[in-house]
Amino acid sequence: MNSLIKNIYFSLAGLVLIFIISPVWALDSLSFQDAYGLGMGGADVAIVGGTHAVEVNPAGLGRTSVPMAQIGLGLISPSGTFDLDNVLVYPLEDGTVFALSQFSGFYSGYSDTEIIGSAALPLDFFHNFFMGFNLKYLLLSNPTNSIEGAGQGLGLDFGLNYDLRGAGGTLASFGLAIKDLSSQVRFSNTGEESVTRTFILGTAYDDIKDTRIEMDYDIVDQTLGPNSQHNQLRLGAERFFQDRNFSVRLGYDDLFQSDGAFSLGAGYYPNQPFEITYALQVTNDFSQVSNFLNFVYKFDDLIKSNPEKTGSNAEINLNGSTELEEAATPIAVSRDEKQVSGISVRKIEVIAVPSTLSPSGTQKTINILFSGEKENDVTSWELLIQDTQGKVLRRIDGTGNPFSALDWDGTDDGGKQFPEGQYKVILRTFDEKNNILSNDFTTVQIVAARTHFGLNIDNPYISMAKNKKRSFLIFTPVTGGSYDVINWSFKVTNQQTQQIIYERKGKLRLPKTIKWNGLNSKGAISDDGTYGCVLEAQDKIGNVLTSDLVKVFIQSVPPTLTLKGESNWVDFTTKSNFKFQLNAIDPAGFKNWVLNLLDENDNVVKSFSGDGIPPGQLTWDGQTDAKVSISPGAFLIGQLSVTDNAGNIAQADDFPIQVELGSLSAQETLSLNLTTVYFDDGSDSLTFDGKKELQQAAISIKPYLDKSTLVIKGYAAGSETGDLVSLSHDRATAVKEFMIKTFNVAPDKISALGYSTRDVLKTSSGDEPVEKQRRATVILYTQP
Repeated sequence: MNSLIKNIYFSLAGLVLIFIISPVWALDSLSFQDAYGLGMGGADVAIVGGTHAVEVNPAGLGRTSVPMAQIGLGLISPSGTFDLDNVLVYPLEDGTVFALSQFSGFYSGYSDTEIIGSAALPLDFFHNFFMGFNLKYLLLSNPTNSIEGAGQGLGLDFGLNYDLRGAGGTLASFGLAIKDLSSQVRFSNTGEESVTRTFILGTAYDDIKDTRIEMDYDIVDQTLGPNSQHNQLRLGAERFFQDRNFSVRLGYDDLFQSDGAFSLGAGYYPNQPFEITYALQVTNDFSQVSNFLNFVYKFDDLIKSNPEKTGSNAEINLNGSTELEEAATPIAVSRDEKQVSGISVRKIEVIAVPSTLSPSGTQKTINILFSGEKENDVTSWELLIQDTQGKVLRRIDGTGNPFSALDWDGTDDGGKQFPEGQYKVILRTFDEKNNILSNDFTTVQIVAARTHFGLNIDNPYISMAKNKKRSFLIFTPVTGGSYDVINWSFKVTNQQTQQIIYERKGKLRLPKTIKWNGLNSKGAISDDGTYGCVLEAQDKIGNVLTSDLVKVFIQSVPPTLTLKGESNWVDFTTKSNFKFQLNAIDPAGFKNWVLNLLDENDNVVKSFSGDGIPPGQLTWDGQTDAKVSISPGAFLIGQLSVTDNAGNIAQADDFPIQVELGSLSAQETLSLNLTTVYFDDGSDSLTFDGKKELQQAAISIKPYLDKSTLVIKGYAAGSETGDLVSLSHDRATAVKEFMIKTFNVAPDKISALGYSTRDVLKTSSGDEPVEKQRRATVILYTQP
């Protein structure tokens, strides 16, 4: 055996030669250098496997189970073209397959060679979906009397294969191959050219015993430049005889074109580690005849050991604590099938009832049934249980037909419990020549018993207030195990009426989160109140799961707020801080709050904020957010807003604060009340008489303005309504703005203060009339 391997390697190395070929022909894909594909008329991209897959669809390499080698020969008449190929394929235990190949064509005066490194791997647990690729090194040389020169380059092929399986086995196969996906050839004299891409789509029907049919469609990419190739439709069929020791193939290439060709093929699969395949192709006009012969050798001994055979019975218990009565003895390594090119096999339906078990739950075992037809030619069988990584965790085999059923409790041969997860139960049968007759499987799942099942929610409150952006209550299922279930239902019940107002259902898998926007099943807004939420499910082993009741609350009424201060006036020259009183009430609880102090231009000069309920009392030290003392005479508005847990937002009534000019009294030498102007009820607009009064007063003080400060104090009558502090400040500001505009008084020489109903004007007989209280007084402070 070792000498045979060495000979193949030396043969492969010796055939890596640089030949002479015309670049025009070199850019055409080498379509057939394999007898299997030629016999099918080239319709093999979906079903091809083993060594035959390299040039057709590298994904088909994934069907390889043991190392193998191929030598292929081809002869095309009358041109005398001769083809030679060598292929080595080696699979790994995880399903990955590697291959190294050489394909050469010898023509009249020129030749070509491709060296190909290939890889394929399964994309799913069941090994039904494969991906593969070829990395090609192209060697091209100059034909006689050509000026293009020799060439070489790199190429890339990509392929996918998918086998659609039913309960009884493979129903159909699908393939996609992209030939020369990214291939460039550099010639010695004419630069670099791209090889034309070809997209091949194939589908094969495989659900007829010992028969397979395939149709492929080749799409030539014309975007890389004009070429003589065109789209092609191919059709092929294959039939097996004599216990699958022989096969015949029939195909037609280029079905809708006048330059098509018929193909005939045959295969021989003896009870030996090799197969021989032959194909003949003849064009429509008989102008060309192609002959191809392939020899494939399978190196079984590299990974195979001889299994012991034991008797089988009609039904077997595979419980870890129970001895196998007349059962098959576990073997160390499974046997390997003889087929090397993806030949379809017999179907034996494998069924698990139920398909899920829970050793610590109510469904402790599953019953695995083998309901396929029992044939007389079955001499032995093998049962494998694999995990998702393809590792065989349990194995038994026996002679004769397989048993009819078994009970399995999820344990291995030593009684050790398998972990939670999915497992593959595979049954394979063999004939007396050790050829595989069937290879079918089903999947089972082990589910651990759930320790708990419930619903979590971070915030149980939601608001349905109008003009509010709709929000959601977000629930998180606590599964206590797998998310896989048979069905589930989420219900919301009005706790007062006990009526279900909303229900959402699903199957197969629990959602990661469940959202409810507070609407009932008819889409109407639900009333404020308390609601109960429950998640119910039935898991795959039949257990009924119910979460604890989770209470949620619809609260659409905003919070009740008040904001007060110890006074509307503060003098930071005589005291160090100012206290606010904050009061907030809300059934839903509070998410956050913020208290802003705004200046006369609505700029925030100081901000307080926090999470949860606002504090009952808050102290301000007279500093702004910039750590600067608030200016004397500043007028501020305090604004308190809160957001409750339901998302409702409320804002308290504004609270005005007038900062006193306490610093002037220590520097003044003279204080003079210049004039008083009066305002209409609730108004801060100067009257005509008021403006006239200010003009007369200003004339007399103009000489003193450079070394004096004007202070305007605004007042309101007690009979007026609304925010009287802000109204009085607005009256003082109206006077200030008039004097700045009319008499060019510098803004830093004049201040406006609001005193509301302070300093009530009195006479000897009592308070002055209310029209006298609605005033603004201009006071002149003269300083040295």
